[in-house]
Order: sequence, then C-alpha cells, then structure tokens
Amino acid sequence: PPPRTRPTMETGAFVRELLASPPLQRDARLAGVVGTPAARRVAWALHADCAAHWRHAPARVQDAADCLGLLALMHRDAEIAALSDWLDCLCALAQGHTARACRLMKKSGATFALLGDHADTARAMSRLAEGVVQREARRRRTPPD
Repeated sequence: PPPRTRPTMETGAFVRELLASPPLQRDARLAGVVGTPAARRVAWALHADCAAHWRHAPARVQDAADCLGLLALMHRDAEIAALSDWLDCLCALAQGHTARACRLMKKSGATFALLGDHADTARAMSRLAEGVVQREARRRRTPPD
C-alpha cells in the first residue's frame, strides 16, 4: 500500500483546501490520512465546516459529505461513518428530503450511542436534527417520518 501521510497544516486549513480542490485531488488527499490519527480530526473538521455552511452553501456541504463518506469507506471507522450519516442528513434537509433526513439522523444517532463515548454528542446532534427536521417539515407542510 502507499505510504500514509499526515496533513502538515492545521486540520481546518487542510479541510478548506481539500474542499477547494478538484475531486480527484480530494480523493488522493483523503487517502493520505486514512490509517492515521488525523483521519478522525479531518472527519470532525468536515463536520464543523458543514455545520457552519449547510444553510447558505449546499454545494459545499455536499462536497464535504462526499469527502466524509469516502473517508468513512476507506478508514472503516464507526465514528467517521456516524459523522458521514449526519452530514448526509444535513444534505437531505437542504434538498428538502425530510423523510430521508430523519432516517439518516436516527442511524447516525444510533451509531454514536453504540460508541458510548459519544453518547452526549449523539443526544445533542439528534435533538438538533429533530428540531431542524420538524421546522423544515412545518415550513414545507409535509410530515416527517
């Protein structure tokens, strides 16, 4: 396998540059953090970037969700997979798919709850997502699942 490299810059800057890169370069840069402790830091930084941009930059959120999904597949980590489901939930909300968002939110919350050490995170994220889903459903006048 190719040698694993760590990002040489602060994780937030790494994520900003990652999202500004063309897709093939993103994949290669993500592959460089797989198998390192930096993978989880990058995953949480992608999560933070999405949380900051999900309402006004849906394309950026989708790119970050795609990166996180690929990282989850390559790194094979339940925590990263739960974050990936959470970002997919935000993308579904941004696209008006409240039923899909609910399913992804529940899946993400269940995974975090199973991890145990992130139980507080799971509860907070689930409450936040539930409120957003309910608000979006009222705004769109469609009941969530």
